[in-house]
Amino acid sequence: MNLPVEEVARWGDRIPKERPVYLYCRSGNRSRKAAEYLARKGYTNLYNVEGGVLAIARAGYPLVR
Repeated sequence: MNLPVEEVARWGDRIPKERPVYLYCRSGNRSRKAAEYLARKGYTNLYNVEGGVLAIARAGYPLVR
């Protein structure tokens, strides 16, 4: 599921809590906030890409749109 951070509160409850949730954004800030919100809602299997897509690019990994 690909959601803008402002939609997480509205759609987050549709994500099963037992499934892993991977969060990322451009810089890692919005995905961190989304992860914090989901953690407060009881999600425990959360993975935030620290530094976001920019960190992935800096590490030399190819990005595909």
